[in-house]
Amino acid sequence: MEFYGSYTGYLLARLLNASSHLVWWHRLCPQDGVCVYHNPKDQHFPDFVALDDESAHWIIEGKDKRGHTDERMQAKRRAAEIVVHRLVGTKRFSGDKWGHLITYEDDIVKADSWDDLKEKFEPVSNA
Repeated sequence: MEFYGSYTGYLLARLLNASSHLVWWHRLCPQDGVCVYHNPKDQHFPDFVALDDESAHWIIEGKDKRGHTDERMQAKRRAAEIVVHRLVGTKRFSGDKWGHLITYEDDIVKADSWDDLKEKFEPVSNA
């Protein structure tokens, strides 16, 4: 598999690939057209989407360790929370479980598994 993205994304992809609790995961690229608007003019492109073994879909973002205190990262988290709530409020996704997780490079390195990351970061989720 060819990988496009940052070193943080690579580390996260390695962790996702080794998870026994993920059915599948996919690296998102800008040309996939998946984006989250956090205000009317600013958008960001999530890094991954995954399906876990409890049938929950996850939007996953790996960020540089400096993002812990970055207000832009906090705006992305708030926007993701809105997206998750809107997804489950639509007819197409009403019965689905969705979650969003932003994680940081230093924590990815310390994590033993996907489950470990979820425990550390209190993801936005209806799962």
